[in-house]
Amino acid sequence: MSDPYEPPDQVYGMVDDGSPHRVLNVKVGSASHLLKKDIFGLSDPYVRVSLCSGTPAEVEGEDSVVGVPATTPHIKKTLHPVWNKVFKFRVNPGAGPPQYLLFEVFDFNKVTQDDFLGMYRFHLFQLPINNSPNERPEDIIHTMPVHHMLLKPRSRRSRVRGKLHCQFTYDYSREFARSQSAQEIDNDLAEDGQWESVQSLEQDMQPLPEGWEERVDFSGRIVYVDHVNRLVTLDRPAAPARPIGRTGCV
Repeated sequence: MSDPYEPPDQVYGMVDDGSPHRVLNVKVGSASHLLKKDIFGLSDPYVRVSLCSGTPAEVEGEDSVVGVPATTPHIKKTLHPVWNKVFKFRVNPGAGPPQYLLFEVFDFNKVTQDDFLGMYRFHLFQLPINNSPNERPEDIIHTMPVHHMLLKPRSRRSRVRGKLHCQFTYDYSREFARSQSAQEIDNDLAEDGQWESVQSLEQDMQPLPEGWEERVDFSGRIVYVDHVNRLVTLDRPAAPARPIGRTGCV
């Protein structure tokens, strides 16, 4: 069986310009009960997936696509296609304009324009930000909940039918863990008590700078909370050097 993943260096969506981002794995699994478009057959469906940005009010018109879309192969003569294709998208669900994935299903035609079979806008805020360093996305995406997305028309003249079935999971991101705010950590602690304060595991370490605290998160990792700037990092901060004497003029 062929690998459903794209080449490892193929990431769609945002350009990697050094700004904070996450890598989202999108598994386009299958569709069901699509509309028949071919006169003498069924349909040859494929899916185009685009990262878009904007508020719900803005997307009532034309969608603002970010980067290059991903496209599945077309499956010949079926109304119940199975792709099981996984794409990686570079996204930033926590900052800037809201982001969403635009799924568009088409019937492939060799000569004429491809026929529209339906669409769905999936907003990223619907996904939990799972962030475990011990799980590979290619191992767990097949166990993630399946989202059954009822296809919608693009306009009043569009005739569509059927559902698209997809799964999602994020890559673990050390950089994203660093950018989480200490306020979010405090909220988690107040809600479920999964965080605890700890003493340093190495007694010969220098003391933490003023305003910093060492904690253990729900995954057992040691993290360092900066209560002044409301940030958290996995790297132990260095205390500023202390003067050992005073010099003066004679």
